[in-house]
Amino acid sequence: MVTWWADPVRSPTFLKKLIMYNYTHERLDIEVTTADAVHSKTFTLDKTIVKILGIGIASDRSDLMYHRGTQKIEINRQVIYKENYQSQRLQTSLNTPVNDRYYKIEKGGIEPGNGQVTVEYKDNNNILIAFAPYRVSVYLYCETTDNL
Repeated sequence: MVTWWADPVRSPTFLKKLIMYNYTHERLDIEVTTADAVHSKTFTLDKTIVKILGIGIASDRSDLMYHRGTQKIEINRQVIYKENYQSQRLQTSLNTPVNDRYYKIEKGGIEPGNGQVTVEYKDNNNILIAFAPYRVSVYLYCETTDNL
């Protein structure tokens, strides 16, 4: 008779090798080319992503995004940030440690479901800063598995 720890199919190391989780950072870019307009884009995530654990936002012109930007973010048709959510609330500074630059999604993350992420970014007129074209990047911190 073989005990459970000697049985290769039921051993703890075999089960860990069966499902290996890794972590990745997905970058979703939106080009903002028109002032005072909504720029909407839908992205399809990789099939190996099993959970989205955090969201962050950055720009090549942080000053413009800070003063002019709002957005709505949906994952799998579930609204994560409602329309007109200020970009200021999702930005982090350079003083923030790299591992803390994502806003964690409650309850251990969200499953991507259909793999669709929709971002509606709105550039709003602001008297403090003039418009110039810029890029907004939404970063997703994701858990992946290679065994799908």
